[in-house]
Amino acid sequence: MVIEKTELAAGMMLTGRYKGQEHRVLVVGNDAGLSFELDGAAVYKSLSSAAKAAMGGGSASVNGWRFFSIVGSEPTKSRPAGERASAVPERKTKGKATTSRTVTQIKKRRKQEGCPDGEVAYFCSACMEGFCVPCGETPDVCPQGHPREVVDDFSGTPATGD
Repeated sequence: MVIEKTELAAGMMLTGRYKGQEHRVLVVGNDAGLSFELDGAAVYKSLSSAAKAAMGGGSASVNGWRFFSIVGSEPTKSRPAGERASAVPERKTKGKATTSRTVTQIKKRRKQEGCPDGEVAYFCSACMEGFCVPCGETPDVCPQGHPREVVDDFSGTPATGD
């Protein structure tokens, strides 16, 4: 829940979550105005600089008024009776359904070089090998045994930098 500046007073406790970790800010009042003590340690002049520190610093800009909320004002997630909170939150997909698709791994080469007359050149993307078959035939497998088509169960999932 977004905080309005007029809602803050010295002694209030704010909370914000980042990467599964909860961060707390104590609003401290003095003659110069309000300052913000993050997790009982460092004191910041602005709520946005406290939010930036909670996110590990760096060059990212953070709106502290949106990052934090007043303790007790954040919406609670209700669960059915008897159901416990999971240690690992479920991942949400961004608008794409995680359906599998068929991928063709054996394709006819555009350039038909390297094959004798009466044969057609194909390429297998699984073993990265080219091979020739007699004209009029379509290979179901490459010489290494890879099938012409496979089901890609990972289509729609984002690539990782591993």
